[in-house]
Amino acid sequence: MGSAVNFDVEQLPPVAAREPAEVRLFCVAYNEALRLPAFLDYYRRLGVGRFFIIDNKSTDGTAELLAAQDDVQTFRTTQSFAAARSGIDWTNRLLAHYGAGHWCLVADADELLAYPDCETVRLPDFCAALERTGARAMQVLLLDMYSDKPMADIGYRAGQNLLQACPYFDGDYRFVPRLVPPWNRAYPPLEPLGGPRTRLFFPKQYGLGAVPRAGIKLVYRMVKPCVNRGWLNPRYLPTAAPQMFKTPLFKGGKGVQLITNHRTVPLPLAKTTGALLHFKYLDDFAAKVAAAVSGGQFFGGSIEYRCYDKRLRRNPQFTFMYPGSKRYDNSASLIAAGLIRRA
Repeated sequence: MGSAVNFDVEQLPPVAAREPAEVRLFCVAYNEALRLPAFLDYYRRLGVGRFFIIDNKSTDGTAELLAAQDDVQTFRTTQSFAAARSGIDWTNRLLAHYGAGHWCLVADADELLAYPDCETVRLPDFCAALERTGARAMQVLLLDMYSDKPMADIGYRAGQNLLQACPYFDGDYRFVPRLVPPWNRAYPPLEPLGGPRTRLFFPKQYGLGAVPRAGIKLVYRMVKPCVNRGWLNPRYLPTAAPQMFKTPLFKGGKGVQLITNHRTVPLPLAKTTGALLHFKYLDDFAAKVAAAVSGGQFFGGSIEYRCYDKRLRRNPQFTFMYPGSKRYDNSASLIAAGLIRRA
């Protein structure tokens, strides 16, 4: 049985590796009992050796589920998710203590990593191959997956295959150079634009290029101090559509940590890329949106979730399907669509 540690007050206990090349997964979870059985099963089959999961005040049985897993080290905290910079500070503490010398994967409970030939190449072997090329991290596309049914009609149950419930993805992402100074190596060089979140929840930004998006971000940064001082309601804060890239897989070591939930400190990036298959849109999505809007714990006072809420109020029975929808069969589906690549 797994043990639980009070993350707020106790020293972090030592956790021995089961094998020298153990890949370690780090996750922050809140009320994820619906997704965690499939999440754990997927990553065990992929080759993750140990899970380090922070439970932030779950009330749906998440804590009990995690306590029953002998390969999961659970940490419980009652601290504010927002005050911990959306959990970044918590994850960095675990990475510093448990990540050194290991390939680390940081993933939410609704994210499944896919890479070329992941059906036959286990994650430890894949990481070893990356390291032989001199890479210390891999960029991925955050790929939203969805059903052809309205979310409330999917009927997903804990433990079911997530890809059977939500097998579709948008096939027309564009990859554009990031507008950052050439000396800033903390960002991946290309940013994916598109996807169902932008298409449906931020329609005015769908199809925009890097320059207009940068303008929206600039306005956001200029106005944010007014929100921080209480002069402006965060719901009126302009925001760009969510970033669709992450750097979740990297070799841990001294000083290696997250800068944001989407990127690490500068590390040599692999030419191979992957995807985090993102299963946000299940039957519980409306309830999660309502909780995020009322709690205000997410980025910008949960401003992104306010956009979701507005769309759901207009038409709770909408689907994500459109002419560019493609079905995921395996990692070759993503290579054929031009969304991930081999070195």
